Amino acid sequence: MIEQRRFFQNVQARLKSWEFILFIFLVIVLIWNGVMAKNYFTILNQINLFNLSIEKILVAITMAFLIINGEIDLSAPSIMGLSAVVMAVFFRAGLPL
Repeated sequence: MIEQRRFFQNVQARLKSWEFILFIFLVIVLIWNGVMAKNYFTILNQINLFNLSIEKILVAITMAFLIINGEIDLSAPSIMGLSAVVMAVFFRAGLPL
């Protein structure tokens, strides 16, 4: 009986955790995208989504390793943001990409 109670308390604590809330939000977004776009779950679309977000994935993985090791460094995302703004300004000024 005590083992069952401890198990359910552990499950209840995990269900209230921040990670579980993010997981539920991710599932809701995936379901919503699947309903709104009929070809969302096709292989070609998933490859296209991966190609469009590879830069962000690389920065996120690098930042995750830095944060896990305790070396919190926000220079990589800030340089990425600055580069995007500079490229947008240059593009608007008429310079080719």
